[in-house]
Amino acid sequence: MQHMSLENSKEKALQSEKTKDCKPNKDVIVDIYKNYRYIESSIVNQLYMRVAVHSGMTGFAREDVWSQLFEMIIPKKFVIEHSVFIIDSRGNISKEVDLAIIDETYTPYIFRYGRLKFIPIEAVAVVVECKSKSIDENDISCWIEAITKLKTANNSIARMARNISVDAPRTQQSTRPIRILCTLAPNVKDEIAEKFDFVLFAGQRKAENSDEELGYIDVKVNGKKSLKEWFLELNFHDVKTPKDVLEDNEVKLLSKISLSDFEVYDANQESIPLLSFNFQLNQLLMLINNPIPFPHRDYAGLFKKKYVVAISIDKVQAFLYHMLQAQVQEHQLDSGSLSDIVQSSNLISEQLYKDIGIKEYEGEFSGHIRDELLKSSGLCIFTTTLDREEIIKRLNRLFKRYYKQSSGQLLMKYVCFEMNVREEGDKLQAINKSKRLLKQQDCLNQIIEQNQKVLFQFNDQQEGTFHKKHDQEKQYSYFAPTINALYSEEEADNPNHFRIAVIKADLDGMGELFRNIQNYKVYNAVSDILNEYISLDYLHEKTQEFKKHDPNFKLYPLYMAGDDIFFAVPISKLTDAVEICGDILQKLNDEIISIKKRYDYRLPQLSMSVGIEVTFNREPIRYYHERVQHQVDSAKRAPVLRKDGKVVRANCMKISINDHVFYLCRKIKGADKKFPLWDSFSRDIRKLKGAIQQGFAANHFLYGLLKKVEDQTIYNDAIKFSNTVLYHLLPKHLTGENSKLREFELLVIDMLLNQLIINRNQFNKRTKIGRNNQRGNKKKQDWILCFAETQKKQLIRYVRLLLLFSDPRFYRSDEKEVKEDFTKHLSRVKRNLFRLTTQFIYERSLNRLLKEVSEDVPALRGIFVRAESYELPNGYRKPIYRTLLITNSMFYRFKQLDKQHLDVVADMLEDYNGKTQEEVIQLEEERRKQKKAPPGLYFDKQAFLKIAKRTNLWTEDYIDSLFIFYRYHELSRQFRAIYPKPEANKSGGKQK
Repeated sequence: MQHMSLENSKEKALQSEKTKDCKPNKDVIVDIYKNYRYIESSIVNQLYMRVAVHSGMTGFAREDVWSQLFEMIIPKKFVIEHSVFIIDSRGNISKEVDLAIIDETYTPYIFRYGRLKFIPIEAVAVVVECKSKSIDENDISCWIEAITKLKTANNSIARMARNISVDAPRTQQSTRPIRILCTLAPNVKDEIAEKFDFVLFAGQRKAENSDEELGYIDVKVNGKKSLKEWFLELNFHDVKTPKDVLEDNEVKLLSKISLSDFEVYDANQESIPLLSFNFQLNQLLMLINNPIPFPHRDYAGLFKKKYVVAISIDKVQAFLYHMLQAQVQEHQLDSGSLSDIVQSSNLISEQLYKDIGIKEYEGEFSGHIRDELLKSSGLCIFTTTLDREEIIKRLNRLFKRYYKQSSGQLLMKYVCFEMNVREEGDKLQAINKSKRLLKQQDCLNQIIEQNQKVLFQFNDQQEGTFHKKHDQEKQYSYFAPTINALYSEEEADNPNHFRIAVIKADLDGMGELFRNIQNYKVYNAVSDILNEYISLDYLHEKTQEFKKHDPNFKLYPLYMAGDDIFFAVPISKLTDAVEICGDILQKLNDEIISIKKRYDYRLPQLSMSVGIEVTFNREPIRYYHERVQHQVDSAKRAPVLRKDGKVVRANCMKISINDHVFYLCRKIKGADKKFPLWDSFSRDIRKLKGAIQQGFAANHFLYGLLKKVEDQTIYNDAIKFSNTVLYHLLPKHLTGENSKLREFELLVIDMLLNQLIINRNQFNKRTKIGRNNQRGNKKKQDWILCFAETQKKQLIRYVRLLLLFSDPRFYRSDEKEVKEDFTKHLSRVKRNLFRLTTQFIYERSLNRLLKEVSEDVPALRGIFVRAESYELPNGYRKPIYRTLLITNSMFYRFKQLDKQHLDVVADMLEDYNGKTQEEVIQLEEERRKQKKAPPGLYFDKQAFLKIAKRTNLWTEDYIDSLFIFYRYHELSRQFRAIYPKPEANKSGGKQK
């Protein structure tokens, strides 16, 4: 009785088939529609009839009805099994599965006893959970979780048409079953439905104009994925899809097709869910097609002990230096350097995996590796079911080979311990334990004990044979073949001795990041992106990109692995090199965001410390590393970047060059001023380049300044130091005819002064003076020049830094002329170069810095210069300095006259400033009424002689300070004449 309705439906379908030849095609299609409606109704009516007849309808009875539906749909190659458990080769077991659609052609049952079945995950194409009207969300979650823990293995051996296959097919690396929920519950929660690929709801509704209940099936597909997404999800489950598969044209075509394209509608545009589901499910089954070949050895391993094996390569960088130096330094064979780099780098990654047996099948553990837990540069962790004695034997063989053939330059460390790795948590635990054991001294002691004959036989090894043993597999044609190939005739005279920039970058806090990851999939995903982007392959890809835009771009790799980036470029390409490091950091953080979304796991954004050493070619590689590592350490010690007082880490780079640390953060346009930005430095280099193009003798200018300020006599005297710097920075081309040279010179001087500028509040807090002036003005950015120890050192470092870029040979003659809109810098140059310099001399050099503190200090200054203000026609007041008339030659004469000739000095000043005090006062009053600037000062001869004779204030340093003040004051007038204020701003003033 239970199959009567369904049999009647089948009979009607058969009758329709028999009569199709005598019916129009359109009628046949309509009959097919009707047949599917009959089948649909029959299935539903059976489900509800049994519920009505026997309210305690058993799960098996419900499953039996649903199984009839799937028997009609799926191809005959598949078998439907009831109430099974699914198992994988790691020993994970699912909860009971109501219906499993399996392909048992090549896959045996692991265990079968009556109705109790354990089926390998490799055979399962579909899992079906059958529920009544009641669905427990917690039960469903546990059921799904147990299913998703199951992983297919690909360690199979099978004869194919053309070869013996010992691995998973290229287009099928790891499968998962399609998940289907069949239920009588009308409203399945979204939280439950999204865990399944399909939800089939069997319901009843009344027919039109009748009380008869009609059965129907509603099918919901989870998401709107394309067939490409389905293909990747079903055949590359939880593994990375190979690039060649992603780039396959046929695979790309699948992205344009979705399961909605398989939906079927009748003539009234009403959906036929069961027929649509038929097409959709079978299309997905065809995407899987055949199951992964059964991994017999892996399942046999279920009954054996499992061991975790971890292998690491120590002294990696020392080995690379050894190989390079053996070629370049001792034998002067420049031609083989890139080959050595590539092969040495491959040796600790690709070749190591091959020798172990992961990537090739001649390795020590070929065919015996169950799980690859972790692969990173110089480190490999896996599981095996070999017995411990055999494992140690193979490890010692591998150790002997690496040690001998690298002439002792490589030391392979290894550990082995018993552990049954089944779940994701076990894998992470195994990785952390492996890393911990590898670092312990006991690990090294045991290796030494097991390999004494190799370590202490003292026989000579043929040097450098190991890397030559392996053929270079990849060609990196865009890299410079040797470090000497970075030479450019435009940039240096001697191809054997020229400057290069060596860059080393290190990701910050990677050890802590991995220690805090508690999810194996996340751990492995982060390891994978490090392997992908910190690699020779990706560095070569970036080099190719830069060469497309600049054919003269050159890069020579030194070391790319783990979290270390190490390469060299011509010094003129330094900013490009930093951009490459920034791009790598950006890519890593983009991938981390993707990992966070994929696994719903919280991960911090990465930052990077970059060291740059400008040096010469043909230095020992070890020298490059030691020097540039010092810069990396300097960057790491620098405080973290802040913007508006908040810490910024995401995509932030700290870049140290010549012990000067800059900050680069692509998403932050500005930061607190105490954090010098790399973008600003890059702009400074560009301005320096523009100045050199216009004929500015940058090298002579910078070297002259450096030589002076490094003189200890000058450095240790506050006034001498500030006078020396400010005198050297006096513009020489302000009134020249070459306007471009004038403006670039001003920009170069401005960038140097910028190293000495701080906020007045910052200065007052440090010196504990002028606190009253701070009140009510905390937000105002009041900048001043400061020659404190910090600023002095910063200036010297910056001058040294600019010197590295001051050689005109670094800039090719065919490069475009640097253009700079000076009007954008006009107000800042005016402030820094004229207002702040005169303000500093007035407030500090002629006042507070003087050792003799008395009331005579401001009095003497007032004879030569006074800070005053006058009222403008608009009522505002404008600050000015009133001075005497003193020529440059007079200052020179003053320095030649000692204290015994002060009368001569006074006479010279009196002769040149002939107006009497009364005349000056009268003129001052007239100008005040006219709201014009007051006249120059009256020279008080008696006051000058009185102070100068009884004090030690009138010195060469004091005269220098006066001279420099007068020069900047005069140049300020000339600057305003060349660059007048716009008409609208000419009457502006400081205060009302």
